[in-house]
Amino acid sequence: MKPAELNKSLKKYIGEAKKMREHLHSFPELSFKEEKTSSWISETLRKNSIEHQYGIGGHGILAVVKGKGKGPVLAVRADMDALPLNEENAVPYRSKNNGVMHACGHDFHVASLIAALMFFKDNPELLNGTLLGIFQPAEEKSPGGAIAMIKDNVFKKYKPSLILAIHAFPDLPAGKAGFRAGYYMASSDELFITVHGKGGHGALVHKLNDPVLAAAHLLVATEQINSRMNKSGNPSVLSFGRFVADGAVNIIPDKVEIAGTVRVMDEKWRKTIHKKLAEICRGISLTYNVKAELKIVHGYPSLYNHPDVTGAAHEFAADFLGKSNAVELEEIRMTAEDFSYFAKEVPSCMFRVGTAFGPERETYPLHSSRFDINEKSYPVSVGLLVYLTMRFMSHKGK
Repeated sequence: MKPAELNKSLKKYIGEAKKMREHLHSFPELSFKEEKTSSWISETLRKNSIEHQYGIGGHGILAVVKGKGKGPVLAVRADMDALPLNEENAVPYRSKNNGVMHACGHDFHVASLIAALMFFKDNPELLNGTLLGIFQPAEEKSPGGAIAMIKDNVFKKYKPSLILAIHAFPDLPAGKAGFRAGYYMASSDELFITVHGKGGHGALVHKLNDPVLAAAHLLVATEQINSRMNKSGNPSVLSFGRFVADGAVNIIPDKVEIAGTVRVMDEKWRKTIHKKLAEICRGISLTYNVKAELKIVHGYPSLYNHPDVTGAAHEFAADFLGKSNAVELEEIRMTAEDFSYFAKEVPSCMFRVGTAFGPERETYPLHSSRFDINEKSYPVSVGLLVYLTMRFMSHKGK
């Protein structure tokens, strides 16, 4: 089916996606707590006679739509959790759950995937194979829902040949989609350092083992990891956002608590940073007669977009949207995504769907209390999921 003809057939489903997204936006739930969201998705799939399995890896769902053709199995993943934010948008579909908001577009992802599944359920002759819809919980909070679904054998019955995922992108105008092959998003580890010393009166420092001074030097010392030890061109971020020394003007505390994150795209370098952090903690402990304890919570691996899959997806998107609307993403992202776990299992591609508004309304970034989706984004999100599925199922690959 040609893009122009497909667009006419999709109008109903694009409208449904908008309505579903606005409903989901009104009732957001945090990571690992998506019980009502998951139930609503299940009930919506049931009403549309879409086969699915419920409760995979917690609140995860696997939907299955079989076409009339005997082509490959393809999967699309959509995450469903929200963020701990108070929404500031004055819109009819504003969050009704105080302190919780869909500020990362996960409601948009879910609604777009359901709409695509509905389209193929109604038009099985256009589906030359089997389409899996992966509705994943807990993307925003480590250890994440992707690894939980994988450990719960989400692919026990159906093993896809490739997996696609969309993600809202307010840096790109609505109507466009962006692609980048290779490493695209970083791994993410959480760092917790506690410096134990001997506190006391701020005027009698000669009697103390000052953990504040030691912790300050520790932070400065970590700067050399990226500035002096990392090779040129190797993306790496080491940052600390929490430093708690709960003393007073004349009180030096017994301990200081530090927390931060490390983001990289090279697994060897990731291990090196961990090693260097441990060495710095030992050195500071000896130098300042304190005890610097390091705890590293391993997070998501870096996201790798398979070059062949991503290249083909970009080419197909250009056919559907026009070359000027299917763009190469210039920048890698040091943010993290647990879709990376799926990408380690099966060749995958996460692409971005532009959601920015024009001059009529200000665009806010992801994770902002004012984030929202431009209505012009739905034809791209739903349309590309449908069109890419059709093209990949008839694509021979390299």
